Amino acid sequence: MERKKVKNAERVENKFVTERTFAPYSADMDELMPQALEVCIECGQASTTMIRRKFAIGYPRAARIVDQMEEAGYVSKEVGHKGREVYITKKEFDKLFGKANLKNVEKQRKSCEEIAEKNRTTANRGATDELLPQALKLSIDMGQASATMIMRKFGIGYPRAAKLIDQMEAAGYISGANAFTGRTVYITNKKFEKLFGKVDLK
Repeated sequence: MERKKVKNAERVENKFVTERTFAPYSADMDELMPQALEVCIECGQASTTMIRRKFAIGYPRAARIVDQMEEAGYVSKEVGHKGREVYITKKEFDKLFGKANLKNVEKQRKSCEEIAEKNRTTANRGATDELLPQALKLSIDMGQASATMIMRKFGIGYPRAAKLIDQMEAAGYISGANAFTGRTVYITNKKFEKLFGKVDLK
C-alpha cells in the first residue's frame, strides 16, 4: 500500500511539472534574455555568475536577468549556493522565443524608443540636469535605473538623483516605478550613443 502511494505521488508531481506555465517574452525583459536562457537550458542550470562570464556583463544586470527568469517561471528560486533549476525545455523555449515573438518584442522596443525620442525633445525644452547622460549611461550598463544607484555613483543627494530618474522616465528612457526592483531601461547603448555620443563614466 505504501509503495502504491509513492507511485501516485510521483504521478501527481510529474503532472504538475508538465502543466507548468511560462510568461511570454516581453519588451520589459532584458534584451539578453533569449541568449542567456538558452545558455542556461544547455548547461542544465541558471546562475548569475555563469551569465556574467558568458556575456561579459556586470553583476546587477546578470542578477536582474536571473530574477526575470524566476518571475517568468523559467527557473527555480535560489537555493543556497547551487545553480537554479531550469524548468523550461528547449522545445518550450523555441515556442516562446520563436522568430514571430522576437519580432513582436523588437517592434515593441522600437515603439518605446520612438516615444522616448519624441519625449526627449520635449524634455530638453525644460531644464534638464547636466548629469542626465552619465546617469542614463550608468543605468544602461547596470541593466536597471534607481535613485540610490545614481546617488552612490555620482555622490549627489537624493532630491537631485530622484529628479534625474523623473527626467529619464519623462523622456521615455526608463519605465515607471517598480515595486521591489529598479526601473527597466528601454534605451539601448546603440541608441544612446546616437543621441548623446560617447560618455565616459570614469
